[in-house]
Amino acid sequence: MASIDPVPLPFDPARLPGLSERLLRSHWDNNYGGAVRSLAKTREQIAALTKDSPPMLAAGLLERELTFRNSVVLHELYFANLGGSGGPADTLARDLAHAFGSPDRFEQLFRLACSGLYGGSGWVVLAWDHRSSDLRLYASGQHRETVSLGTPILVCDMYEHSYALDYGAAAGKYVDAFWQNVDWATVEHRLAGARARPETPFARVGSDDQSARGRPRVSTTNGNASSPTIGTTATHPRIDNEAGSASVLIDATAPTANGPAAATMRPAL
Repeated sequence: MASIDPVPLPFDPARLPGLSERLLRSHWDNNYGGAVRSLAKTREQIAALTKDSPPMLAAGLLERELTFRNSVVLHELYFANLGGSGGPADTLARDLAHAFGSPDRFEQLFRLACSGLYGGSGWVVLAWDHRSSDLRLYASGQHRETVSLGTPILVCDMYEHSYALDYGAAAGKYVDAFWQNVDWATVEHRLAGARARPETPFARVGSDDQSARGRPRVSTTNGNASSPTIGTTATHPRIDNEAGSASVLIDATAPTANGPAAATMRPAL
């Protein structure tokens, strides 16, 4: 089985205001690196399963793989959207205004979602929903909760390991520092990439019912179905997020015409 190599920090950890080099290196090495090592070990154990292995063992290992896989990908996305400053540029600001009312309203909801996880664990993620073609904000207390067909656009780690060395229990100060260091160019790039991907079909190829969003349109010539062209022109309705709702976390995969591909800065694991 191929090894899983950790992705280096994409910024100088000594240069992020409000987040110490000690904190960032510990987070990268111990928590992200630990997830990488645990994922590799779990996959080795899955590879050793046989038809006579206890079913509960198999189920437990597969759940562990999901946990560590999500942790690896979300940590990579988290570190990759740090190292910037300022605020969202014009295009992204318009997108946030279209989805949430205004960039300020989005920030308010994002901070509110983070505050719901103070003193515990979890992730807050802005994602592009490929099924409904809009931006959504999610929060989760675990790694393994996912929303199908969503691409993470902005990721904030709310596990205590992401801030305790610098701020103790003062998680709100960490969120201030996180916001100060968001790389909005990376966020905008992710959104553009997510929008460019076609939606995944929700019906079998060749189905006569083309009414569902994202179903493949199959043209016919002389009564023979040709290869489907997958995708629709997305609308972008305004979103009225429910502040403080306990929702689910993002599946770090994004659909392509050839199937799902990992939405991360590294090859699919």
